[in-house]
Amino acid sequence: MKKIMVIMLVLFFWSGTAALFADNVKEAEAFLDKGNSKCALEDYAGAVKDYDEAIKLDPQNYKAYFNQGLAKGNSGDMAGAIQDFTEVIALKPKYVLAYLNRGFSKSKLKDFKGAIEDFDKGIEIDPKNDKAYWDRAFTRNIMGDFTGAAMDYTKVIELNPKFVEAYVNRADAKTSYQDYKGAALDLDKAIALKPDSRLALLNRAVIRINLNDFAGAVSDATETIKLDPGSAEAYYWRGIAKDALKDRQGALDDLKKAASLGYSDAEEKMKEMAQ
Repeated sequence: MKKIMVIMLVLFFWSGTAALFADNVKEAEAFLDKGNSKCALEDYAGAVKDYDEAIKLDPQNYKAYFNQGLAKGNSGDMAGAIQDFTEVIALKPKYVLAYLNRGFSKSKLKDFKGAIEDFDKGIEIDPKNDKAYWDRAFTRNIMGDFTGAAMDYTKVIELNPKFVEAYVNRADAKTSYQDYKGAALDLDKAIALKPDSRLALLNRAVIRINLNDFAGAVSDATETIKLDPGSAEAYYWRGIAKDALKDRQGALDDLKKAASLGYSDAEEKMKEMAQ
């Protein structure tokens, strides 16, 4: 009889513990939802408090750590974000987004080597994740590894051929090692995909100047101005192109406009032209 009572007590203890755990998990999810709502309102400090409560109730809740990491990152606490993403990785070692966000946070703290290691791991887990290559390209660009960045943008384009910004950024990387023809081709593609891309048009204007296609540069800068009449850079580069075409008055008009919009290089160029 005593034996049966002991067994019943043990069963009661375990069933009570399971019920408590289930309650904790449910309550943790409620805090998680509250934190998500606060994040949507950009109340990151409030969100972090809610995620912290969720973690206390359910320490295995990787979503709470992950979302808390995002909230901390958005509020500028990169070191705290890294800690949270590290907890996510401990709980879910193949969660790619945790590596990518930890890598991004490390990059913001100028730990570029650590960032690249995280992006490499993300790519190892999911070789078809275009965001992983995108993030690694961005970091390589900051590090001055423009060839490596261009290679990563190429991979992004292979995975997502209509990603306009990947062509624009690859062109920027190619420009850094003076592959102007390659950059122009990338910008041609970007503009074909998105004809109203002001950045692609402006960048192609600059590239065309480097390729001595001054008339083409004037055309691209003019299109940029149509889309963005307040673009000081567009007026500046159109002025540079017009000067190369011996249109002195047109060049001065554009440079004056660029200067009035706060582009200091335009002032320097006008002084040079006055000599």
